Amino acid sequence: MMINFLEETEQMDNLKNKPFNLTEEDIKWVKETFDEMTEDEKIRQLFCLIAYRDEEEFYKDMAINIKPAGVMLRPLPMDQAINI
Repeated sequence: MMINFLEETEQMDNLKNKPFNLTEEDIKWVKETFDEMTEDEKIRQLFCLIAYRDEEEFYKDMAINIKPAGVMLRPLPMDQAINI
């Protein structure tokens, strides 16, 4: 069970302000997307992994099996990181 720290209306109102500056349509999309996520998917959004490889298969496998919110590629050259 997820813990709600703020009332839903207060959470949505905060999305209208900096740094988000979302429109009503944007906020609707955020709410619908969040509501459709499983608890496991919500937890995975908390993690951004750091990776030091330049192996495309490694990243494909990670995206399919681990599904982190993001990955920081270090210390790859920019053109190499973009292609992954």
